Amino acid sequence: MTANPLITVVVNNYNYGRFVQSAIDSALDQAYAPLEVVVVDDGSSDDSRATIASYGNRIIPIFQPRLGQAAALNAGFSRSRGDVVIFLDADDYLVPGVLATVAGAFVEDPSLAKVEYRMRIVDSLGQPGGVLPLEYLPRRSGDLRDQALACPFDSTWMATSGNAFARRALTQIMPIPVDAYGHIGADWYLSHLSVLCGTIRFLDDIGACRRLHDGNGYESSCTTLDLAQIRQSLTFMRTTAEYLRRFARTGGTTGVPRQILSVTYVAQRLISFRLDHDNHPFVGDSTIKLLALSFIATLRRVDAPLGLKILLLIWFAAMAFAPAPMDGQLACWFLRPETRKPLNLALGLAHRVRVVRPV
Repeated sequence: MTANPLITVVVNNYNYGRFVQSAIDSALDQAYAPLEVVVVDDGSSDDSRATIASYGNRIIPIFQPRLGQAAALNAGFSRSRGDVVIFLDADDYLVPGVLATVAGAFVEDPSLAKVEYRMRIVDSLGQPGGVLPLEYLPRRSGDLRDQALACPFDSTWMATSGNAFARRALTQIMPIPVDAYGHIGADWYLSHLSVLCGTIRFLDDIGACRRLHDGNGYESSCTTLDLAQIRQSLTFMRTTAEYLRRFARTGGTTGVPRQILSVTYVAQRLISFRLDHDNHPFVGDSTIKLLALSFIATLRRVDAPLGLKILLLIWFAAMAFAPAPMDGQLACWFLRPETRKPLNLALGLAHRVRVVRPV
């Protein structure tokens, strides 16, 4: 990594004509150089292409037919030259100064594969809301490869726009498999496999704004538990776990588990099995099988204090046998952290005082 690394911001867009200008401007207006901005339009049918074309040679435009997010990110990366690459969703935008902060982190620690930063939630008009991740969630830095194989989906990780990747890490894991991650979900692959490529730095700074609107499917209300979304997440977790195993084995990692589990993965399988059995995507699942997997996944939580592990096992037992509608409330308790604020404060304190491996 040079003392002044070239940063590429790849904006990926599909029918976000009302937002894409803000995304592009947020990159171009950064007080940082050298910088290049690549904008990939994935077959938009609105006015996106006219907006993108209006920037002329200030950006590198790529216009492709509708192929999906994974193909758009692959195309953007193939045209990029940056030592550091940020993939920015067109409905999100960067905050001023984030590129300089990110560059400083990579220069300070050349072993970094990825820098993550917090994101401010905003609405369709840009009005601010809360901050992701929630304050009680641990934001870990350092060598997290053991955690990535033991319990990858229990770690705090940021969606696409909340990451900056070292090019040397991306060259190891790109291209994103388009057949597995088509129109959405590419951030599952990038965020988790990059952890195996070097150390991680999670900044306390807010580096981007994540826009919530009627077109991006974000869900935060306990009263609208979306079982189809849970099944989609399960598919991404199952697929990503397999790619993690393959990549680790190809790289010569020893002790790769035969089955990569996470508490989050098993919990959502149990929720799907209990609340929507007819559409549950895992043939052969049963209450006893999922309870057994929950015990294994909980023991593998290398980042969790004993008290949290006990609480998780209690939740699994309750979820497995609770009558309706209590099972729905238990599912909400697990999936919607805002419904358990007192416990969140206690968990946050437990994570802060827990002795962890120095980084």
